[in-house]
Amino acid sequence: MKRFLFSRLRTRIFLLVVISFLPAVALAIYSTGEHRKICIAEVHRHSLNMARLIKNNYDNLIKGARQLFIGFEQVDAVYAGATGKCNVLLCKVKRQFPFYDNLGVVEIQIKEEN
Repeated sequence: MKRFLFSRLRTRIFLLVVISFLPAVALAIYSTGEHRKICIAEVHRHSLNMARLIKNNYDNLIKGARQLFIGFEQVDAVYAGATGKCNVLLCKVKRQFPFYDNLGVVEIQIKEEN
């Protein structure tokens, strides 16, 4: 008489234990995938917030620079081209606002050709 593969009690108990663990393993795999999706969405949201913050900072810096140049336009020394007075003014601005590091005065001499 042939013995079936699952006729032994030990084999049946082993299969019962393995089958009972399958839902727990499936749930663990599913929850890991969901957690990964949530983490990816959170990183994406955080990246967008950081990009908006950086954009707003640059916009404010550009507005400040525009206001600074409008203010320079109103100063008589700049308008008249007094290089020495302009240098003093720019040194004061640089001390007060160090992020305007590239400010300088250039004297342009134009030669007229006959």
